[in-house]
Amino acid sequence: DFDQVFGPSHDTKFVFEEAVKPIVKHVLDGQNVTIFAYGQTGSGKTYTMLGHDRETGVMRLTLEHLFSCLNENIPKTNL
Repeated sequence: DFDQVFGPSHDTKFVFEEAVKPIVKHVLDGQNVTIFAYGQTGSGKTYTMLGHDRETGVMRLTLEHLFSCLNENIPKTNL
């Protein structure tokens, strides 16, 4: 069984929005999460996860979202 399957017409932003972004909250709640890209050689797993010069990868999009969520929860103080 698969949670979701994405084809070649789906870009990394779509994969991130559909499969990864909804579970970032679980990470912030202290739960363990694994994102697993599976497919035959040459099917685009590395490009999807790491990205390339024309498209940001899922890993970077995840980190950007994670730090954005953390920033929203940090109390603002006058320095």
